[in-house]
Amino acid sequence: MFDWKKSLGGVKDQLLYPNPTYRILTMGLLAIEGKKYDEIFEHADKILKDDPSNVDAMVYKALSLEQLGKFEQGESLFLLALSLEPKKIQLLEMRISSLLLLEKYEETLAYFDRILEIEPKRIKALEIKSTSLENLGRFSESITCYDKILEIDPKNKQAIKKREVCRSKMS
Repeated sequence: MFDWKKSLGGVKDQLLYPNPTYRILTMGLLAIEGKKYDEIFEHADKILKDDPSNVDAMVYKALSLEQLGKFEQGESLFLLALSLEPKKIQLLEMRISSLLLLEKYEETLAYFDRILEIEPKRIKALEIKSTSLENLGRFSESITCYDKILEIDPKNKQAIKKREVCRSKMS
């Protein structure tokens, strides 16, 4: 089994070198290991001081802020990161996850559309978008998403089932 504590100590030792990669890795390990947000902020701030456009540091800091319930601060960092890397799918997906936690379904739709412009056959994005649409009561649009999933994967049982649920809610 992987020893996070031993690994974490080794990575911390690497912080003697001013290499942002080690700091980013350390932030991730700290988040996993013990939710030591003060240390995550410290490392992120060091990176951002040297490299104000470091998207990875922004994301770790944003995720940590959200874990502490500081959604507005986290949101501003996510938006800044997205302005620097607007087509990074992983970043778009993290933004969607944050919005879903806040039940901001309408806001997620623009991010789903951006992902689907980049990768039109991304089934997971279509699935979650259809759920957001369903939560908004927009059943016909949700069905359209499920139809797109079934064009890509005709045997997708979940899409077949959920499409029928949406159809029943429309009648």
